Amino acid sequence: MNHLAVVGFGQMGASLAAAWKAGGLRILAIDSDPSVLRKALERGWADEASSAIDDSARADAVLLAVPVRAAAALLPDVVRVMRPDSLLLDVASTKRAVVETYRRAGCGVPYVSLHPLAGNEGTGIDSADPAMFRDAPFLVLSVHASDEVVADLESRIRAIGARPIRMASAREHDAAVAATIHLPHVLAYALAHLGRDHAELAGRSFRDSTRVALSDATMVLDFLLTNVPRTTEAIERLVRLLERFRAMLAAGDEEGLARFVEEAKRIRTRL
Repeated sequence: MNHLAVVGFGQMGASLAAAWKAGGLRILAIDSDPSVLRKALERGWADEASSAIDDSARADAVLLAVPVRAAAALLPDVVRVMRPDSLLLDVASTKRAVVETYRRAGCGVPYVSLHPLAGNEGTGIDSADPAMFRDAPFLVLSVHASDEVVADLESRIRAIGARPIRMASAREHDAAVAATIHLPHVLAYALAHLGRDHAELAGRSFRDSTRVALSDATMVLDFLLTNVPRTTEAIERLVRLLERFRAMLAAGDEEGLARFVEEAKRIRTRL
């Protein structure tokens, strides 16, 4: 991979493009917003820019860096113009929809689906940061690619300071992120509503717990609605844990509460 076309130069696409460009990769920025393309060039995060999806054919790898449903919608048009030996990538936050779309397309181009567990509550190119990947887990799902291609990608991921973690399937990926990424957003929204009448009394723990409620609503709804079964399962597990905690609290079970709290503390220290 020497020349990467990044389709969607928002926070994640611009951040990853800038990080990999610093490592010597040539970047073609593709976005429908002319102001975004101008900023990509001015900031040195792209070598060339275009508003035409078909121009992705000029690169030897194409990264779909748009929300999940947009990635699934664009994928057939992108693979239609790609060379057979080009590499398709995405950074979709759920995988089932894009992987199923790829398989239905029947194109056969090599495909690795990526998910950097990094970012902030901002949106767009102005919230991009090429340093955001340092020490971040970076999920790697090989859908249709050789071991050599995956190993090269993992080397590039390590070069920007991230930690590649291989996922076995789209199902495994979506179940894992439902509990560790999607559910925290659901909790943040619920807590924000719960504290509606006492906002002036919110301490740091409440502010930290509701931080992701500031995330872009369109992005969050996109990944929640493309991972409904796994996220609802995670909510059901959470409800059972809350009911267990409530029962111990109502019974004055100090020993049980202590075990529950200490185990949570041990889990948290491993993160």
